[in-house]
Amino acid sequence: MLSDKELVRLAGFVLYFHLLVILFIIFGFVSIPLGVKLKWKFINEFWWRLTHLVSMVIVTVQAILGDACFLTDIQSDLLQTAGKRGYRVPFIQTYVDRLVYYNFPVWAFSIVYVILFVYTIYLWFKAPPKIHFK
Repeated sequence: MLSDKELVRLAGFVLYFHLLVILFIIFGFVSIPLGVKLKWKFINEFWWRLTHLVSMVIVTVQAILGDACFLTDIQSDLLQTAGKRGYRVPFIQTYVDRLVYYNFPVWAFSIVYVILFVYTIYLWFKAPPKIHFK
């Protein structure tokens, strides 16, 4: 059994991993169209692009189902088990709320995720990845 301190540390690790996932997704939205324009070769790497696409599928499906991200749930459960307060709304909504001080409904985030997913599909076809055989 983990101590409360270890649970909080583990929750922190999940938080940092979650932030990396978010940054990875945002990086894809920016770097793919920019990379096409500047002819960056890594933009066409199949596994990188597939990971970006799958990440967006997961986020979008969870949003459509009205579920919080599983990483948010894991972090919240770890914090609650350690006797701390967990999240009551999805992770990104929690931090967006703190930035803009407005409580957007969950459905608003779902719409944004669906739009971003459609954008991801658009990028997939606009600049299709290539599989390299060696």
